[in-house]
Amino acid sequence: MAFAQEEARLLAHSYVGTEHLLLGLLDESSSPAGHILSDFGVTRHRAWNSVIDVVGRGRQTPMGFVLLTPRARTVLATAADYRMSQVPPKKIMALDILVGLVEDPTSIALKVLTSLEVDTTRLRVQVEQATGSAHVVPHQPQKPPVRACCPRCQAVLAKALTTTTIADGDVLIMVTYCGGCGWTLGASPVDH
Repeated sequence: MAFAQEEARLLAHSYVGTEHLLLGLLDESSSPAGHILSDFGVTRHRAWNSVIDVVGRGRQTPMGFVLLTPRARTVLATAADYRMSQVPPKKIMALDILVGLVEDPTSIALKVLTSLEVDTTRLRVQVEQATGSAHVVPHQPQKPPVRACCPRCQAVLAKALTTTTIADGDVLIMVTYCGGCGWTLGASPVDH
């Protein structure tokens, strides 16, 4: 997760999506997931360029907390479900996150892999062989919430989202926070 968040910041994205999880796996090239991706010719450099082609770069590096997209949460939930199905359950590893990525055929990460001409069917087989499981337990997504809520107080952000601009020396910073509890959701410098 730390690698994925750093990748999102480097791309100036204000979220962590499946594409950032993929780049994070490639940052950990010595892991089994990194070896599998390498076997398919996926390098960090190629994937990085493909992510830029598919979703582009952001305009400003985000400051503060970077939220997970619903798809990234689903991938992590699938990874957790898979890991908990193992006996005995262990902590989630990079390979488990790769399991989650290959199980979501509509994710940006799979679009990136497809753009790199990765045979995703063969990739799934390779992941299944590496995990020793012929059947990966897919996560059954719950109905997504209708509205975005504050992660701290659950206030509906459509009503509670507040921004303010503060001066830090010669730099103006726009801070976005929940008006209900004051939880900071993000901050970014403001261009003059």
